Amino acid sequence: MPRRTASLLGIVSLLAVTAISANERSSAAGADCAFPSTAVVGVPTRDAVSLNSDDRSTTIRSGWSGFRFGAAVVTHDVDGDGCRDLLIGEPGKNSVHVRMGAVGPLAETQTLLPYSGASGDGFGSSLAAEQVPATATTPQFLRVWVGAPGADVNGKADAGVVVYYTLTSDLKVSRPIVYSQDSPGIPGSAEAGDRFGQVLAPLRSGVTVGAPREDVGVKVDAGALWVLPAPAAVPAGPGPFTVSQDSAGIPGVAEPGDGFASALDMTLNSGADHLQMPFESGLWVGVPGEDLGRARNAGLVHQLKVGKTAASSLIVLTQDTPGVLGGVEAGDRFGAALLGGPGDFDDDYQCTGGDVMIGVPGEDIGSIADGGAVNRTSGIVLNGCGSHTAELFLSEGTNADPGDRYGSALGVGGVGIPGEDVGSFRDSGLVEMVWPFAGGQRGWTMVPTGFGDAYGSVLAKEAYGSAI
Repeated sequence: MPRRTASLLGIVSLLAVTAISANERSSAAGADCAFPSTAVVGVPTRDAVSLNSDDRSTTIRSGWSGFRFGAAVVTHDVDGDGCRDLLIGEPGKNSVHVRMGAVGPLAETQTLLPYSGASGDGFGSSLAAEQVPATATTPQFLRVWVGAPGADVNGKADAGVVVYYTLTSDLKVSRPIVYSQDSPGIPGSAEAGDRFGQVLAPLRSGVTVGAPREDVGVKVDAGALWVLPAPAAVPAGPGPFTVSQDSAGIPGVAEPGDGFASALDMTLNSGADHLQMPFESGLWVGVPGEDLGRARNAGLVHQLKVGKTAASSLIVLTQDTPGVLGGVEAGDRFGAALLGGPGDFDDDYQCTGGDVMIGVPGEDIGSIADGGAVNRTSGIVLNGCGSHTAELFLSEGTNADPGDRYGSALGVGGVGIPGEDVGSFRDSGLVEMVWPFAGGQRGWTMVPTGFGDAYGSVLAKEAYGSAI
């Protein structure tokens, strides 16, 4: 089938009405803040972060070219002024920027997280953050974890490290604490090419570290994850321990090329659910390289209960799971991207935190190869909450093209489609805002648009516990 293109005007005007999700209502009041808050998109191919809302767009840059500014982005109101602030990775310079989105046009200040590593460490390739609420004796602060998956450890090339910081509302940054698989108490041992820290997801009082290229025994690139507690956290966080598909209590078997933990995201049950199940109950783990029968790289998603010393299975999802739309096919890569709660993705104002968005960028849409899809479904079901399912495509599939890879990224702003063509600009990319699903849709692309922008390959994630 010939590859169709879409005009820039058609993309920016997918629908006249754009809806704001439940997660975003608190930031709607910050309309005068420097950074628009509806879609926050890292564009490392252009060394930029693009911020968009209904009525305006803002692009920020580091001032350098070719260092992948925007490779990872986390949003949070660091100083409590009601405006969205940004943590932005620039792994080519081993930098993480803190950009403050104060009230007023581009009224931003910034700082950098200190790091003294080697060229090629890729510090800033991944980010995770957790808001720590204020107490009677301590103000609110942020726990920040940064991945440097290209760092060498004891002579092991690209073994990878993760670096921990605290960040206060007045931008005071703690001294870094570096973790690797050779650190005391961390299970396993550093090996060349593990890329420990390639993927991060925050926990309450800790972090989940993904290494999808970790070998499990002789099973090359089977993948594994680590749960690490935050230093001196009160209450103490879970871990340290490691999990693979060969771990006790985890269904399946580790196999070469599975890429376990290629995507991670966390859901915290709240309200009555939290009282029923007072644990971190929704760690979503993507295994996009999982073979199912003869379907290679069909993909699979785990939902794990994270305990203090181990993780156990809550549910396993594939496209053949009852209630999950679609069907298992080779190359779908179900689970290549994940977005867990505390989203209420169907906007029913109840049962928040149970849903997950699952990217399936290799899904064929009829004869359209790798058009891509997103599956929205429920994990554990509590307190009478029903199961909600939907399968989403670019503008309901009418504008899908071969190689769009819809669902390659999920985060603040919706769904990333980095392979979308815009006019004559091949693979310039698009981000489509698609929830709440009862509302409208809207899309954004890079302005000015260029060839190979891959806009939508990186979408920001919110800090865990964030109010924005």
